Amino acid sequence: MKLSDFLKCKYDPIYYQSSPMWDFLVPIHRFDEPDDWDGKIMDSHSNWRPYHDDWPFLKKTPRTATSFIFLDSELLEGNTTHWFEWKGKKHPKPWCRIGENQKTLVKYQDPVTGAICEGIYKSWPVKDNLSARIGVRISDELENGPGYVYVNVVPVPFFDSVLTFGTKFLK
Repeated sequence: MKLSDFLKCKYDPIYYQSSPMWDFLVPIHRFDEPDDWDGKIMDSHSNWRPYHDDWPFLKKTPRTATSFIFLDSELLEGNTTHWFEWKGKKHPKPWCRIGENQKTLVKYQDPVTGAICEGIYKSWPVKDNLSARIGVRISDELENGPGYVYVNVVPVPFFDSVLTFGTKFLK
């Protein structure tokens, strides 16, 4: 995808379609309006959030445009003890625990083109309980239902890291 198209929120219509292609994605992030939709639009507390309402400058970006099928991961460096299990294998969770770090190779597939991709995800301590992250992030939504594991990344070279930077105070 070209950066100019991404920043102008110009996406192929396929990203707005209800399709089995998106079944790997958490239902509230797909374009299938739920029967019990609460009617809230662009609200982080809504039960239907197909757009990136958590990205103030990209609120018109469909989550389908930044979501990919998770294939595998490999911890390359670090000391993380924060893991999840998926399909019989342990994978590092996006946020390490306080004082821990990771550099993880993430393998994923583009659901539209079928292309197999890989990228690096990093998480590290900044100070005290503040941590930072950047890169190709695994989202593990395993708490309710069958569970969903997918990858979030901005599909534009260089910005795949810059736009995924975030910080969090860990507990």
